[in-house]
Amino acid sequence: MIRVLIADTSELIRIGLKTILLKQNDIELVGEAVSRVELKDKVARFLPDVVLIDYSNPAFTIDVIPEILQHVKNTRFVAITQFHTGLSIVNGIKSGVTSHVKKDCDVGEILDAVKETAKGNKFFCGTLLNMIKEGKIAGRGILIA
Repeated sequence: MIRVLIADTSELIRIGLKTILLKQNDIELVGEAVSRVELKDKVARFLPDVVLIDYSNPAFTIDVIPEILQHVKNTRFVAITQFHTGLSIVNGIKSGVTSHVKKDCDVGEILDAVKETAKGNKFFCGTLLNMIKEGKIAGRGILIA
């Protein structure tokens, strides 16, 4: 069973993600957080395998990820944001984000991101990979072979 926590201030996004996750037999939704304080508390309390986080949101910011990882080593992060730049992806990876998806990726990719990340693998949704390949996302450290 994959234990998942959602970190997003948008009630609509949380409801959508909950609806998707609760239909899965191999995923347990352990909680939601709408602030960095609540996120840190719930990660420490519930020890999720995966946190779906919108780190572009001012309520969380990317620096909360390494703060959490100092205390909870086995939790992995999937960034689920509306917009990505090459720099934001690189900064996310440096901060401890394992996988990246956009909020408009299809449901299957979001579930794949959770499942692959729980296994310790990296996952980038197809929309994001296409944007990188087409040069719509630029940034130091991004290399597409």
